[in-house]
Formats: sequence, structure tokens, C-alpha cells
Amino acid sequence: TGQFSQGVRSVGQVGDREIPVDVYQRTLDRLIGFYAQQFGTRLTVEQSQLFQIPQQALATVVAQAALDNENDRLGISVGDAEVSREVQQTPDFRGAGGVFDPQVYTSVLQRSGFDPAQFEGRLRDQLARDILERALNAGVDVPQAATDSLLEYAMSTRDVSILRIGSPQLDSPV
Repeated sequence: TGQFSQGVRSVGQVGDREIPVDVYQRTLDRLIGFYAQQFGTRLTVEQSQLFQIPQQALATVVAQAALDNENDRLGISVGDAEVSREVQQTPDFRGAGGVFDPQVYTSVLQRSGFDPAQFEGRLRDQLARDILERALNAGVDVPQAATDSLLEYAMSTRDVSILRIGSPQLDSPV
């Protein structure tokens, strides 16, 4: 966890959608936690690489960005009322009385490294992705351009190059 330097802001881009480093890192952490729970032990870096967990995390965030990009293109979004309803129904944000508590909400978000606007923006994207995924899975007529775009993306191959740059290779400090 926390593998990326402060200067790197994204791990890639799909269409107009950037993939922020923190989204990739959270996905990677979640997957590592899942595998650790399955095996009952903490995974080493070598084990994570053996199970291709970094590649799984990258594939996940790229697929999400592709859906987000397609939602942007198609104009699929979720309104404030739906986001608010989802926030208020989240068990983690309930207080002692079992109902939504704004102080608990803010506290949980702060501990997770989010502010409300950032969390709600990501929740809005997730809810919109869910709409598109349900439409695709339910056989609802989706515009042919959307189907073609998603199919083309799913069937394409990707090449990734990683270039590590250290202080000696830079002309001036960053």
C-alpha cells in the first residue's frame, strides 16, 4: 500500500476519464485484503504478484473508467436525491439509534481519506455504472454505438510500460 509517489496523479486514462492513483491504490488494497482473508495470512509482495493482484486491480479500475466514460458519452447520470438516499441507507453511516448520523458520516469519511464531495462523486459514478451494467445484463436495448464501444474495449489488447525515474535521472528536483 502507498506505493506511489506524491507526483503521480493517475495510472491511466480511458477516453476523457482519468484513473486517479488513489482509486487504483484503494482497489489494490481491497483485493490484497480479500486474498489475505481467503488465505488467512498477510500476503507478501511476491505472493501478490504471483496472484497478479496488481494486474487485477488495474483491470478493474480500467473497466470502471471505460463504463464511466461511456456513461459520460451517453449522458447517464444519477441525481442528488439518489446519491443522498444511498448515503443515508449505508449501514456504516448510522449512529447509535440505527439511523443516518451526519457526524458519523463525516467521521467515517475522514478516517477513509475522503471528503463528502469526493465520496459522493465516486458514489454517483458507481450508481451510474450500476445502471449501465444492469441494462447490459438485462438485455435492455442499448444503443449499438455503446455496445460496439464496450465490445471493442473488452476485446482489445493493452500494452503497459513502466518507467521508474529516480533523482539521478532528473535535471532538477521535483
